[in-house]
Amino acid sequence: MGLVAGEVPFSCALGGQSLLFSADTGSGKTASFLIPIISLFAKFRQDNFSNLRKPLAMVLTPTRELGIPVEDQAMMIGKGLPFKTALVVGGDPIARQLYRVPQGVELVIGATRQAY
Repeated sequence: MGLVAGEVPFSCALGGQSLLFSADTGSGKTASFLIPIISLFAKFRQDNFSNLRKPLAMVLTPTRELGIPVEDQAMMIGKGLPFKTALVVGGDPIARQLYRVPQGVELVIGATRQAY
């Protein structure tokens, strides 16, 4: 069954179920998976405060050009919450990208070739 943009079942994602769908550019696909991730992880960090903050998830994108806007949107949605990201893509020195991970991030966004 197809989904119309705006009808993404957030309850499924918040309930831990997997979703797979496609939609046109600008229809909110990125927000539809980032909102449940950020919501769950921010609550987790509030309920389970620890100085040791290992990444809780990784989003893989096929290219650097797709990873950058995913991180931008994650930072915008998670602003003001206990939620931090790290971007790992080609084209920049890896040390400059990974320095945030030991400082504590919830989400790592990476281009497939660089992230593994």
